[in-house]
Amino acid sequence: MKKISLLILGTLLIICESTKTDARREPKSYKTCPICGMVRDSTWMNYTIYKNDTVWFCSTSDRADFINHPKKYASELK
Repeated sequence: MKKISLLILGTLLIICESTKTDARREPKSYKTCPICGMVRDSTWMNYTIYKNDTVWFCSTSDRADFINHPKKYASELK
């Protein structure tokens, strides 16, 4: 019983440590719209959080496109 408890505890510690790295990374705020490439300005009000980072959009339709297909546009984040 003691060996099983230690095995479970060790597994949990490994899982906790492996998920900590993303939580400790500073969030980014991207400077361009990943859909059209426009450079962000202070009037933009559309954004979403993607993988702990703020992604800004020049329009609500671009935001909707990103939310519906994030993997398609993730490579465009700058």
